Amino acid sequence: LCWQGGYPRIYDHDIPATTFYQSYLATYVERDVRQVKNIGNLDAFTRFIRICAGFIGQTINKSTLASAAGIDRHTADAWLSVLRTSHIVYTIQPYFRNFKKRLVKSPKLYFRDTGLACTLLGINAPEQLLTYYQRGAIFENFIFNEVSKSFYNQGLAPPLFFWRDNAQHEIDL
Repeated sequence: LCWQGGYPRIYDHDIPATTFYQSYLATYVERDVRQVKNIGNLDAFTRFIRICAGFIGQTINKSTLASAAGIDRHTADAWLSVLRTSHIVYTIQPYFRNFKKRLVKSPKLYFRDTGLACTLLGINAPEQLLTYYQRGAIFENFIFNEVSKSFYNQGLAPPLFFWRDNAQHEIDL
């Protein structure tokens, strides 16, 4: 399930996941992104999405994302906004009781569909996922998606947070 993802069309029409996600990505980049924001360099945007997939479950450092993609920080910020607006990615905010004592300020990055993330990461078969170095982050992403769906199915916004202290002890959800 983590590798194949959750788009109904894959299951309804018995489409191989790799075929579906390659077509989905091409359509998303070539058509949908241009409608949301006129992005001139589609190759750089595609590279940026792939880099974001490599940061699943990590706190967002826009400077690091920008540097890895060969773009500036403001462009990375704008492109993350496009990905959030088009429901490709979402962020989870850190939990804190006192705003002034919040230890981690940056949200964590997750994909709405782990099948798409796997495709972006070049994982072409479920067996590859078993030995992939980020399989734990992909599984974490999958669990976040399932918990989110349970709230959305009840008509509720999912109250998801993560917690990390100054010693790097963390509770993912």
